[in-house]
Amino acid sequence: MADEQGNKYPDSGQYLEVVPNKRLVFTDAFVGDWQPSEKPFLTATPLFEDASDGKTRYTAVARHWTVEDTENHKKMGFHEGWGICARQLEALAASLDGRALRRPAKATAVLCKRFLGWMIPNPATSCPASGR
Repeated sequence: MADEQGNKYPDSGQYLEVVPNKRLVFTDAFVGDWQPSEKPFLTATPLFEDASDGKTRYTAVARHWTVEDTENHKKMGFHEGWGICARQLEALAASLDGRALRRPAKATAVLCKRFLGWMIPNPATSCPASGR
């Protein structure tokens, strides 16, 4: 992850589940080759549901390990940051051409690589939808 000034905040984790066009589940409880992380903080589940009329309902579920972690995440700007991510996801989805949208696994891999790259340093190697 990086802020607007270019400061980088390394973060690693693993995808636990990728269900094309439905949900992603990722956590920082594991790093690298499924090694336990030193201090797990969060498991996140972005959900995508058909809302009709060509729209998608996006719901982000964040599960923190402790109440203190939840409070710290709020202080870090959790709600604002995930709102920004949602708007970026909307722009990314609008930019995908029809071919990618007809291939759900490909579209999910694109989302892993472009949108969730802030969470996982190399999503191509840890995202099941990438086929690697």
